Amino acid sequence: MVKRNISGKPPGSYNALNRRNRCILSQPNGKTMKTTLLIAFASLVLVFAADTVHACSCRIEPNKPEISYTSWARTFKGAAFSGRVLSVEPSEHQMMSKVTFSVSEHWRGVEGDKAVIYTPENSAMCGVGFDVGKDYVVIADSDGKKYSVYSCPSIEYARHQDKYLNALGTSKRTFAASRTEPRKFDEFGKVNCEEELSRLDALSFQLQNDPSATAHIFIYGGKVGKRNEARARGVRMTYYLSKIRGVDKSRFKTFDGGYRETFSGEIWLVRPGDSAPKAAPTVDAKDVTLKGKASVRGYNCGDEMGRSHQTMEPKQFSQACGFR
Repeated sequence: MVKRNISGKPPGSYNALNRRNRCILSQPNGKTMKTTLLIAFASLVLVFAADTVHACSCRIEPNKPEISYTSWARTFKGAAFSGRVLSVEPSEHQMMSKVTFSVSEHWRGVEGDKAVIYTPENSAMCGVGFDVGKDYVVIADSDGKKYSVYSCPSIEYARHQDKYLNALGTSKRTFAASRTEPRKFDEFGKVNCEEELSRLDALSFQLQNDPSATAHIFIYGGKVGKRNEARARGVRMTYYLSKIRGVDKSRFKTFDGGYRETFSGEIWLVRPGDSAPKAAPTVDAKDVTLKGKASVRGYNCGDEMGRSHQTMEPKQFSQACGFR
C-alpha cells in the first residue's frame, strides 16, 4: 500500500459513511408559509453570496464510537480507486456534475480503466471540486445506479484513508491507465561534433543521476542526404556513450526514425511505467533523395577533429545543452 499525502484540501476520498456523517443542508424550519418562504429566500441568498458563506455544514461528533474498518469493508457497495480526472461536465442528474477518471489503481467497484462518479455541482450543496488533469483517491458511495461523492464524508476518509483502503484488501493496478508519458530530454539538428558530444555528455550525467531512466535516441535522415546517415550517427553515438562515457548499453537505445525535412534527432527519457516513445517521421521514404553512403562505424568524432575528451562538470553539461 502506497502511503498518500493528505494535507490541506481533502484529496478526493469521498463517501457517505453513515447517517450521522451525512451532509446537512440548511432547511426551512418555520411553522407558517410566510416564515418558510422567508427562510427559503435567505438560503438562496447564502448560496449565491460570497464564497465564504456556505449552506453545507458537517456535524462533528467528538464522542463518536471507533469505526470498525473491517465491518465497513464487508458492507461497502461503492467504488474505491485512484486515478486522473479526464473531464468534469454537467450530467443527466439534476444539480450534479459528472466526473470521468482514468483509473490507475482500484480496490472495489471499478472494472476497466475508466470510472465515472457524480457530485453536487457546487460546494453549497456539499459538492466536491475536481480539477481536470489532477490525480485523486476516490471512495464513492452507491445508490444502486451511480457512484456519488460528497464533501462532508471526505474529511473522515482523508483522515483515515490508509485504514479504509487497507480494509478493502489488495488493490489492482490498471497498467494501461497507469502508464505516464516519457519526457523529451533534448532535440537537435545537424549539429557539429563538438555540440553533439556536449549533448551526449549531458545525457550521460542525467542517466547517472536518474538510475531508473533509460534513453531512447531517435535519429532522422534528411529529405536530401546520404544512405545509412541515421544509422551511422546512431552507431557513433553508441560508441561515445558506452566507450568514452562508460554508460551501460542497457541504459540507452538508438533508433533509425526514418526521414524528416532535415537531418535531426530527439532524446527521450523513459522511466518504469512510462509508455514507450515512437518514431515520428514526417517525410515518406519514396520522396527522399539519397546521394552517396555514410560510413557506419563506431568512433569518437572528437578524436578526429583534435578534441581531447575531458570530463565536464555537471554545470558545464547543462550549459552546453542549454539546460538550467
